[in-house]
Formats: sequence, structure tokens, C-alpha cells
Amino acid sequence: MNYPTSSSVSAGQATEADQYNFLRNDALCLGGDPAVTGTLRDLLHQGLSGVRLIRASKTSVRLEASPDDPCAVMIGGKICTVTEELTLDLSADALQAAGRYYLYAVSGAGAAFTLRAGDGTAPSGGRQIGTFLWSGAGIIPGTVYEFNEWNRRMSLTDPARCQGRLTLVPGEPVPDTDIRLGETLYFTPYQGNAAALYLGASWELFRLTELSLGLSGMMRGIPYDIFLEADENGLRLTALSWGTAAARPAGMLARVDGVRVSGGNSGARYLGTIALNASGYGEDSCSGRLVWNENHRLPRPLLARLTTTKNQGSVHMNSWAPYYDEDAPEVRILVPVPDCEFSLEGTGLASPISESDRGYNRAAALGICRDMMRESPYTGNESCAAVFTHTFGNGPVTVSLGNRDQGFRGCHTYTLAFWSNYSFYPVGTNLSSGCGECPGLSGFIAG
Repeated sequence: MNYPTSSSVSAGQATEADQYNFLRNDALCLGGDPAVTGTLRDLLHQGLSGVRLIRASKTSVRLEASPDDPCAVMIGGKICTVTEELTLDLSADALQAAGRYYLYAVSGAGAAFTLRAGDGTAPSGGRQIGTFLWSGAGIIPGTVYEFNEWNRRMSLTDPARCQGRLTLVPGEPVPDTDIRLGETLYFTPYQGNAAALYLGASWELFRLTELSLGLSGMMRGIPYDIFLEADENGLRLTALSWGTAAARPAGMLARVDGVRVSGGNSGARYLGTIALNASGYGEDSCSGRLVWNENHRLPRPLLARLTTTKNQGSVHMNSWAPYYDEDAPEVRILVPVPDCEFSLEGTGLASPISESDRGYNRAAALGICRDMMRESPYTGNESCAAVFTHTFGNGPVTVSLGNRDQGFRGCHTYTLAFWSNYSFYPVGTNLSSGCGECPGLSGFIAG
């Protein structure tokens, strides 16, 4: 199309009908034929209304328009206008692979245009006007955008944004009570309600509402990584088992722009890890932190006290034995990744049987054992924390540990332990002096 179609008029020259009509066509249709093109008014109206695209169903996209609110697009210099809704039906046979697809306005024989979907190459007589994500079976909700809006969102999307926490209590992202009978895991909004997923080779921001995942059927004591995914039905939680208590299979996690995702599906964002307790329930308590969050990590307290009132525990010389045997304080925690921070401190008391037992070659030590043998003779137990010995009568002994090596990875039980090479014994909570000392474990894990 040549534009403009009007030409200059010389002084004194009569204005002819063709000159007037050419001038009018230039003004209204930018030189186009009024019979097959929209008007400049229609195009300018787009400045107010824009191209309005919505997900009409799992497999269809709709462009909204009406006589009072038309949609006009400039295609190859021609103004194309529609004044009624257009619906584009899609199929898995036509689109096949999951990924990002684009919507095009394609100029027709008249003034209107039609919709078409493609993989990024504009069809003849077509102009890109929108985009959406296809799961392989349907359109992912919340991913249909007008093209300029999508570009704007792309520039603002923060891959780190994931405003939610895993919890065993609906609506409570940070429970303030001990939970030991959890049957459902929830992903609850926290400090916002948006989450970014890496879909179609770019980050897509989704509005987040509380999601849930039943825990029935999961193996006890085995970590499960939890992921956030999106398909034609919307956002959902999925779980993938480690298979063992202490070793995540190689390649199970990967990173995109520094964000942890599934190694087998970069569109599945890693949210954290859970494990069921020995009774087969979800637990998030001071003595069992088995729900761990990748995002918005918070220090969650760890605490286990010796509850017995006995004054003197059993002596198991030259073996790491549970402090007070079956009454030994212990905590169970989940450490899924190398950068998980936790700290655990043990406190106890050691006392010799008599004054004559004091000596540099007769000592006692406090330790913290990981997954220790709880039955006599306790052979093979080792403290996973550095220890020092106590040799001079009654007195408190402390020991501490943190996430120092791969041995702490996974779901483990940490037990307060006692060692002696002579007749020292662990002291309980009811000393003869009535001072009320309370041996136990305390600390925190960030998750």
C-alpha cells in the first residue's frame, strides 16, 4: 500500500472528488481502502482499551471486543479491526510439546483479523499480539498475556520471589505449637502471595493461594523433596522421595539463575523437604523438626530435656551410651542441603562414685551421637561432636555441634550421650543438693 495516496494541490487548482476522497482516506485509514481496512479512530481507541486476551478454557484463548469497544491492530501498514469476540481453540495435536507459544493477529480479506497460535515465527500477514504457556495438554492458568504486558512483566519478574512456607497447619506459615500428628502438608502465603516458576525458558510470576498435599503413603523417616509446579489445572505441590534417609540421589536438584529446581524438570521449583516421624505423621516440634523450608528460613527451636528424677544413671565404661539409657534426651532433625544452618548444644553433669575416683587417668565426657545404638553394650557408637573430658568431681559438661560435613545431611536422630573410662556416672535432674540441674539438648535449625 502506497501512503499517502493524496497529492499536493496547486494554487487556483479546482479540488476534484478524487483528491478529496484520497485526502479523506489518508486521514481516516492512513491511505487504505475504507472497504477493507479499519479507521484511525479504531486504532487510537486501542490506546485506551488495548488488546484484551483471556484464557477462555483449558484449550482456548479469547480476544475480547465489541462495537463499543473494538480492538484494532496495525498489520503491515493496514489497520485491522474486530468488533466482536474472537475465540481460538487449541489442541495437543497442533501444539504438541509443552512450552511458550505466541498469539498472532492475521490480516484477512476484509477489515477484520483472525487469531492464530505459533512457536515464534509470525505467519504471512500476521503480527504478534500475545503469548501463553502450554502444558502439553492445555493452557496454564495465569499465563495468557498481551505482548506488551508480558514484556513488562518479564522485566519485573524476580526469580527469587517465592512468598510462601511449607507448614502442617493451614493458614499458619510459622506454627507456634508442636505438631506431631500432621496428615496434610500446606504451602501457605507468607509476606506476599506470588511465586516465580521457570517455564518456557523464562521466569513466570504466579499469584499464590494456599496449596495442600496429603502425606498418606509416604515412607517413614525418608526425606521427600517438595516442588511447586504448574499445569493446565493451575499450581500444585508434588513430592519426590530420596529413597534413603541420608542421601539425595545425584541430579535430583539443579539450579536456574541460582534458584533450586528439580533436576528433571526446571519448571518445578524446590520449596523444601519433609519426612514423616516413626508414627507415620508429619512433625514440626521442638524435638522433631521434620518440615524444612528453602524460602523464608526462620530459626526454629530445638529442645529435649531429661525428665527423670533419678539422681544417678548407669555406668557403661568405655562406651558411648545414651545419657540415662532409655531416658536420654534426643531430637530428630532434617538437614536437606549444605547451606542449612543448625546448632545443637548438650548439657549434662558428671560425678565420680567417690573422692578416690578422681584422677587424671579417670575421666568422663559428654557427647552427641547421631543415629546411635540404643541397646547395651552400645558398641560402635561415636560422638559426632567434639568433646572434652571431665576429671575433677561434680560439675556441668557441655558439648555442641553444627552442620559441618555431609554426615549431617538427611533425616537423623541426635541423642545426648555419656562416656567414662571408670566409675563416673551421668547425673539426673534431682541432685541431693536440690540445685535442680536439667541435662538436655537445645538449639535451633533455620528452615
